[in-house]
Amino acid sequence: MNYIKHQNMHKLTLLIFLIYSFSTAQNEFNAQGKRSGTWFGYHDNGGVKYSGEFIDGKETGIFKYYDYNGNLVIQLEYVENGVRSQATLYYSNGALKSKGEYLNKEKHGSWLYYNLEGNIVGKENFSNGLLNGECQFFYESGVLAEKYNYFNNLREGVSEIYYQSGYLNMRGQYHLDELEGDVEFYYDKINQLESVGKYKMGLKDSIWIFFDKMGDTLDVYDYRRD
Repeated sequence: MNYIKHQNMHKLTLLIFLIYSFSTAQNEFNAQGKRSGTWFGYHDNGGVKYSGEFIDGKETGIFKYYDYNGNLVIQLEYVENGVRSQATLYYSNGALKSKGEYLNKEKHGSWLYYNLEGNIVGKENFSNGLLNGECQFFYESGVLAEKYNYFNNLREGVSEIYYQSGYLNMRGQYHLDELEGDVEFYYDKINQLESVGKYKMGLKDSIWIFFDKMGDTLDVYDYRRD
């Protein structure tokens, strides 16, 4: 009996030693007080929130982030320690949600977004966390829905909106994120103008002309404001 007790105590001591050794081998700081080695973060339910490696306080290699239920939701692969990473985001069922690049923790370059069926529903371009360049959004069917140009997070220049049929719905000019200048609206499936006029600071302005589906003028309305 004493032998069995001794063996059990030895196993318990070994287990405690292993747990202590494992815990002290992670979440450490180097002599300069910077994070070093393997780090883990935890949800309040005890589940792992993130895991990854640090060198001199900078992220390196692959970082993984998990939701409250233990599902992998973000994976970052650092190609430049602490600065640049390739990001892959997932839905809770493991399906790809989006992918792109982070530069100094900000979205940078081209980003793609997917629905649960794996179809692309958005394409955006960033520069240091701000939308810049052409951005496209798609219907669940994959048909192009909207196309905008951005400058520092604001819509600027020619933009287009499409019907689910793929035909053009609206073409207009944006300035400082508001419609400004010539705008055209079209009927669905026949590529015929429905109305044409100008916008000013996001509101209809000037003379607007409305057409029927045959192209004949239906009405003319003056939206000019004093």
